[in-house]
Amino acid sequence: MNAQQQKLLDGLNDLLHSEELTDVTLMADDAEFQCHRNVLAASSPYFRAMFTADVRENRQKIIPIHGVSKKALGIAVKFMYTGTADITNDNVQVLITASNLFQLETLLGACADYMMKEICMENCFDVYDFAELHCLPALREEAKLFILEHFVELFQNELNLKKTDKSKFSDLISDDEVNVEKEEVIYQILVRWVDADRENRAASFPSLFGHVRLALMNRDFISSEIDTNPLVANNPFCKSMISVAKIYNLAKMSGADWKLAGMFKTKMLIFSGGTRTEEQRSFSCFDPETNKNYYGIEPDPPHDCKFKISRYKLAVTRDSNIFFLGGELCKTDISLALDSVYRYVPKLRNWERCRSMHSARCSFPVAVTGDRIYVFGGSEGHKDVTTPLNAVEFYETEDDEWQIVSPMPVAIFNQAACMYQEDVFIFGGQHSADGETQYLDTVLKYSLGTDTWTLVTTEMVNPRARCSSILFKDQIYVIGGCSKYQNILSVDIYNPVKNTWKFGKDFPEQRTTLAETQFDDVIYVIGGRVHLPVLSRSGSRRTIEAKDLYKYDPDSDEWTKVVKLIPHASFEICTTALVDTQFLKETGFISGL
Repeated sequence: MNAQQQKLLDGLNDLLHSEELTDVTLMADDAEFQCHRNVLAASSPYFRAMFTADVRENRQKIIPIHGVSKKALGIAVKFMYTGTADITNDNVQVLITASNLFQLETLLGACADYMMKEICMENCFDVYDFAELHCLPALREEAKLFILEHFVELFQNELNLKKTDKSKFSDLISDDEVNVEKEEVIYQILVRWVDADRENRAASFPSLFGHVRLALMNRDFISSEIDTNPLVANNPFCKSMISVAKIYNLAKMSGADWKLAGMFKTKMLIFSGGTRTEEQRSFSCFDPETNKNYYGIEPDPPHDCKFKISRYKLAVTRDSNIFFLGGELCKTDISLALDSVYRYVPKLRNWERCRSMHSARCSFPVAVTGDRIYVFGGSEGHKDVTTPLNAVEFYETEDDEWQIVSPMPVAIFNQAACMYQEDVFIFGGQHSADGETQYLDTVLKYSLGTDTWTLVTTEMVNPRARCSSILFKDQIYVIGGCSKYQNILSVDIYNPVKNTWKFGKDFPEQRTTLAETQFDDVIYVIGGRVHLPVLSRSGSRRTIEAKDLYKYDPDSDEWTKVVKLIPHASFEICTTALVDTQFLKETGFISGL
């Protein structure tokens, strides 16, 4: 923009007069205003019609413009001159109104993009309604996807139940993207939605009930919870749906191969690692209930050694978003740690790059609370000389931002971390000092609320590193790992309330670097490194990476070998998440003993 245009733009605001919030008057009798006609007409079809067509406004000295404020018009006109606009939470809605009125598609798109980034638990329904009112399909879809991802949490709020009308509620529960662990939850929320205004909503129940996938439900739940509900029992359509579901369940029990439209989300074990390029990460899943294998991005064994990533972490947030953090790309004799962060996008079957960590790290633990991911210490990744870190930071997944918090009292790598209420407990790990690596038996506690560290007055029975810690029924299970001289097979169980230890049954085989994860009420342990009695050509013991699966039941304190081989498993990292099998490819290989 040249100096003359800037002068004209500065003077234009003096020509705008507003007595009310949503009405503006252009005082077009000023000679200087005529200089703006060409710019406005060239930028906006609205002004082009006003100033070039044979219409009344073209001859008027005072031009009223209804439905837009002086502030919004001023920003819109500035955008016509400069192609830039200062979009904020305070002005974005009025700017969308002005952009629609003046047919400024570029400004409208920029405002919609801004609102997409601001969608949160507090405003998602308002954004959904606003986008529908202003015919912004992309913004509406983004708000809808957010609601579907946080469906259960949002509808725990009674206000959301009350203000959501039938049309919107039907649109949500009928969508295959709704994020629930089981279909029973949809039915329960539907009943609560009706109860929020039973007098006016009871008549809508049958049509909404038609969106519930009864065939995906447990038969006992149908008999005990649904059959007995008067809303179902007194309606022929609902009763017929129940009958069809029961027929399907009988067919399923008989082994018939029915393909059911509807929800495809299943809780599975998740694995990842390197693949065909430095940037790519594989993505594979295993269903321990069916022993079926799936992948979204297939591992590439011929190239995996070249682009293998180790000592990374997978983290799953409450809405089942899966993140790949840090690690070490094993491409040279001395490899440095990565600061990269990726989020898996199921529909696209790829990893989306997120904001990088402040510190590159590998061999570190993570702790997840809601949509926040904490990372603790780790290593800078040198193979020969390990440099431990004490840096701690957390990632806000909704904001795509990392924030540094108080560092650990000592630099540690290969430690375990477990969230308990508002505290994170750090178990063991390794520390390098004076050229020597020490194995630790300490327990540290980090308090999220106060951002402070405490050395807990307890010790593990053995110094331990490369282990995992899992919370189960208010007790923390420390499993796997090794000390300086041996693999540690014991299951150490810590009570954070009483600050006491007890011990579970040892893991049944000699392994190191196990991958562990909790799945419902059991703990799964995948593979690990196994030392064979056969010597290699160099005279050292041969080591293989096992990909079998063991199950530990904390209640019975028993280990069971479940699967002999999971083809695409990782022997060092595993997590559990709810994934949609529509966006996965089944391998056809059924794992078993």
